[in-house]
Parts: sequence; C-alpha cells; structure tokens
Amino acid sequence: MWDAFTLFTKSDLRQSFRACLCCLALATAAAQGEELRYRILEEAAHDSAVFTQGLELDGQTLVESSGLYGSSFIRRYQVADNTILAQNKLPRKHFAEGLTIVGQDLFLLTWRENLLYVLDKNTLKARAKIPYKGEGWGLCFDGSHFVMSNGSAQLFFRDRKHFKVKRTITVNEPAAGSPQATKTLSYLNELECAERAIWANVWQTSRIVKINPLSGRVMATLDLSELVSKNGGNFRSVLNGIAYDSERKAFWVTGKNWSRRYLIEILSENE
Repeated sequence: MWDAFTLFTKSDLRQSFRACLCCLALATAAAQGEELRYRILEEAAHDSAVFTQGLELDGQTLVESSGLYGSSFIRRYQVADNTILAQNKLPRKHFAEGLTIVGQDLFLLTWRENLLYVLDKNTLKARAKIPYKGEGWGLCFDGSHFVMSNGSAQLFFRDRKHFKVKRTITVNEPAAGSPQATKTLSYLNELECAERAIWANVWQTSRIVKINPLSGRVMATLDLSELVSKNGGNFRSVLNGIAYDSERKAFWVTGKNWSRRYLIEILSENE
C-alpha cells in the first residue's frame, strides 16, 4: 500500500515537473515575442553611396532618400535595373529622413529642420513645405493618417491635410520575467505601413519589428543580422529601409551604404 502510494506520487511529480517546464517554455516564448522567418525572393544591386533614410515602392520604381548634412537627396529609380528617373538635392542645411507616397504627392521628413517636404512623386520637385515640431525619423501612411517616428518609443498619427498630431501610441514589447511584463522600445526609425501593421527598423540593430497600430504592442520581430553581416556589419552600415510590394506580398529591405537590396517574403509558421 505504501509502496504503491510512493510510486503514484513520484509519477505524479514527474508529470507536474514536465508541465512546469512546458509552462516555463511558453512563458519564455511569450517574453521573447514571435520570431519571424523570411525567404529571399530577389537580390539586386544597391548604390552604396546612398545613406538610406526612407524607401518606398511605387509601381515598378523605388523612391529612396539619402541623409547627411550637405549631401541629402531624394531619388526615383527603376526596380529592374536601377536606372535613375529623377533626383533632387536638398539644401545643404537640410537632412533628409523618412518618406511616403500618397496619391501623386511624396512626403519627405527632415531630421531637425522641423519641415515636411511635399514633392511631386514623379519629378521630385518641391510643391510645399509644412512645419512641424520635433525630430523626424520615419514616415508611412496607413490609409487615413501619416504615422511618424522621432527616435523615441512613440509613434505619432498625423492628419493628411495639416500634418497635425491626432493620436500617439507608445511602442512596447514583451520583457523577460513574466508573460505580462513589458518594456518600451525606442530608436524606432524607418517605417512601413503594411498588412494592417506598422513595420519599423530599430536603429543600430538588425531588427525589424511588427507593431500593432492600436495598442503599440510589438507583435513580432524579424532578425536580419545575416543580411547586415553581408553589407558591412558596422555602426554606419545599419539596416534601414523597408518598402512593401503589395502584389508580391513581400518587402524590399536595404541599409545605409549597402551594396545590395533584397526582396524578402515573410514566412508563415508552417513554411
């Protein structure tokens, strides 16, 4: 009787221990967030002289902004062969940042100059300048509002007409310790609004994060360290530039002074 009880107890403890390990693994996975995988669909040359700040796909062309004081410019070129179709330099005192296209207009942020350029998307000639306060880093358009980053953990939803802030979210991600623990995520840089989410480069890292536009919660992370290592892998040649191809359901990605750009497909869990 006692031996039987002892055996039963040990068996029960083993099952409980395995259950605890399973719970711990689930909690750890929740703390880390979903880790996305990718497949390279295409690889192409990229002008390594471009200090990439913003990247946007428009039909069969890419529009890209290059930063730095004294040498900032914006360029439109063919996806197929990099033929430059238009290019426009910014004043020497203006530092080009993120960009997005809405209709026939192209909107370009400046870093510390408190100005949003409104340009013709084809000729890249300036049509207007809209003032705003604070630094400009990344920009995308979600169909209703501009979404802007400034290097902090906050994203600003701005109206289309006057570029006024209508809503702000703080981006947070799971933290180690418990499934409910969170921490804010700063250094949000280049943005892309796609697939009902906000995708952001995290400056000075190899990460792209997928953000819930309502809660600010990081839903998933994509690690592109392998591509970073192929393109310099130093503090200057950082990952930066996300452009969504809605037809192919894939993203063009590149980085500052990279010699290559990549069209990547985000894989589902079973692929």
